[in-house]
Amino acid sequence: MQPQDPEVAPPRPRYVIGSELASGRVLRLADADSLAWGQTCLIQVAASMRAGGGEGVVVLVDAGSGEVRDRITVPPGGRLDE
Repeated sequence: MQPQDPEVAPPRPRYVIGSELASGRVLRLADADSLAWGQTCLIQVAASMRAGGGEGVVVLVDAGSGEVRDRITVPPGGRLDE
């Protein structure tokens, strides 16, 4: 098996969807190649957590700069009081 040629390797993801820990560390859940797809995945992950009664913070991070682009907090019990 030959090593993968960097010229034909798939591009690195531009955005990372992850679960943010209290320490600020982000556990990678998924990758996205565009901002629109990343935001869609972020909403889906938060909705799944909410439906399952979970809690936590889900973030969309720019993979290049490490900047958090979007953040959704799902409170305990998954209930969002408005």
